[in-house]
Amino acid sequence: MSRSVALGAILPPLTGTIFSPYASITRVDMAYYMARAYAVATGSEAAISSGPPEGWEDISLLTQQQQDDVNRICGLGVTNGATSTTFSPYLDVSKEHMSLLLARLMRSTGN
Repeated sequence: MSRSVALGAILPPLTGTIFSPYASITRVDMAYYMARAYAVATGSEAAISSGPPEGWEDISLLTQQQQDDVNRICGLGVTNGATSTTFSPYLDVSKEHMSLLLARLMRSTGN
């Protein structure tokens, strides 16, 4: 897979021509990117854990795909909830936190 194809599969542009590299990334966006990065790196999707590991009350309003992405990356041990009862899907992820999550994701793929 070419680098540009892989990048488009993980980080699609906001519109057909706008990528917006300085935009904030929320926790639910991060789950989307991480789930796709795992699939590109391993050639298969991560298994969906059997629901919110910590009984989060705030992901039920997300789309099913978003819930699956959250559960995938949590099942891989990449991240966990913001609290014992919330995932906080719309909180922004800092660059430092994203670096930590990327390192955990790489470890989960065996790289």
